[in-house]
Amino acid sequence: MDGQPNFDYYLTFVQGGVEQLESYLLSDDLFWNLGLASPTGQSYPMLTLGELLFFVRCAGALAQSPAQEAACRQSESQLDALHTRWRTAWERKASREFQSRLRQWGERVEEIRQDPAENAPYYHTEVRLRTFLELLRPDAVEVSPAYLEHLRSLDLIVKSLLVPGEFVWHPDLAPAFPREPFWFLWGTLRTG
Repeated sequence: MDGQPNFDYYLTFVQGGVEQLESYLLSDDLFWNLGLASPTGQSYPMLTLGELLFFVRCAGALAQSPAQEAACRQSESQLDALHTRWRTAWERKASREFQSRLRQWGERVEEIRQDPAENAPYYHTEVRLRTFLELLRPDAVEVSPAYLEHLRSLDLIVKSLLVPGEFVWHPDLAPAFPREPFWFLWGTLRTG
């Protein structure tokens, strides 16, 4: 998330993800290697629904020309069609990823709580996990109320340490992640 974000980098991942999404949804894998070559040389993460939804938002925020906007709309339309067609598989995968990301985020929040000064510099990268949780939540229908309660308790810890302020990533991505519901992306951690 450091440096100037590149539209082609995000769109290539989205297009590759959409192309392989049906196979991914019907597989047992939670993390799927797309095998993509990046137009920027920057490596890609493994495909998950959280990553795909994240990249869709980033590409949309970076689209400037009519051609870029049309490419985003086309990918979003294909994604919506796959979501509708494979709803049960999508919800199952979203629920599994939600639980996995919640476990990871819980570990990060505990590290932050124990030593805010040591961990504050890494918040801008670690908070990506919390972003995935927000993006996955509407489809994570198989997640028990206990998981959602755990997320609320983690949010209380983060809110107690977060000083509201500027967007944590490059400002060009800010329109994709408004303060509500992405409040955790707007500020810095209190270290003292």
